[in-house]
Amino acid sequence: MISKIAYLLISVSLLGLILIGNIFAKFLPSKRDEGIKGDFEKGLTSIIMLNYNGEEIMHIIMKGIEAILSQSYPKLELIVVDDHSEDQSLRLLRELSEKLGDGRMRVVSSEKRRGVAGARNIGLREAKGEFIAFIDSDAIPERDWIENLVNRLKSNIDHGACVPKLVFLTCPNLINGFGAAINRLGYGVPIGANKEENGFRYPKEVMYGAGCGILVKREVFRKIGLFDEGFLFYGQDDSDLGVRMRDAGYKIFVVPESRVFHKSFHSNTQFDANFWNNRNTIRFVLKHYSMQDLIRWYRWKWREFLLIEHKTPQIKCWLSNFWEIPSILRFRRENTGLGSFLDRYERFMREI
Repeated sequence: MISKIAYLLISVSLLGLILIGNIFAKFLPSKRDEGIKGDFEKGLTSIIMLNYNGEEIMHIIMKGIEAILSQSYPKLELIVVDDHSEDQSLRLLRELSEKLGDGRMRVVSSEKRRGVAGARNIGLREAKGEFIAFIDSDAIPERDWIENLVNRLKSNIDHGACVPKLVFLTCPNLINGFGAAINRLGYGVPIGANKEENGFRYPKEVMYGAGCGILVKREVFRKIGLFDEGFLFYGQDDSDLGVRMRDAGYKIFVVPESRVFHKSFHSNTQFDANFWNNRNTIRFVLKHYSMQDLIRWYRWKWREFLLIEHKTPQIKCWLSNFWEIPSILRFRRENTGLGSFLDRYERFMREI
């Protein structure tokens, strides 16, 4: 009973502050992300790979780097961002880079733990490409991964990004995902996950692309800004980027000819990924849902809370978001007039 009362008090208080804050948000100082800056090299693709404590999967990382540097697409650079690892993986990556002697690869490191969004932004600020790809450290792309995606982006002005077919590294006949969509509770759900690859009818367009394998036009980051570092450590940074991209008028398409093998669950075992994903889901909903959407969503969220066994982590997820109120309100102020998120993205939600 105490946990239910605590949950109600904290969650309703946060929702109330968002409701009241919508009225007074115009008085908050502007803090708009200016996006990616600097000159770029036409035709170049910058590939950003993150590493955090990857020593135990270094054999996969090495295969992934080898596959990237062997891509059929000739103009590329590989930026490996180490997110302040505590094991020997940064040293091993630097030794590998020196051994390979390939000027297209460089390793950069963060002075502190930044999480997925922050580490990707480090890579973005280093990137010189007209196109920017992201790949996880536990993924190995096929040789024409980049070439297929770039060809699609070059030939379609309205495309902001393209996503490949992700299949499981240990079971390559099973799909890991063709992009993803948000369900009504705000959680990201991969399209086609665990389905047989043969015979699956892939979607042509998706709500957003997972951070592994996606290729994005540089101009997108110039227009909508970088990854939102308010999504701490793990979860929803890619869905937030995709929704902001689509709301800015860009489309995200699937290129099934482009394929990436993905171990998939490595990052989930490194830290409390479930907590951060739940915490960031609340932030995503508070950021993007209209007030009517929030009322509907909260009813669903309350039913979910009643069903779960361990309730304290859910309460902490809400508490963690109190610090995010100013940035959430700034975003809501600058993106008024979009209407209901649930109505706007209903067609994608039906696919999961």
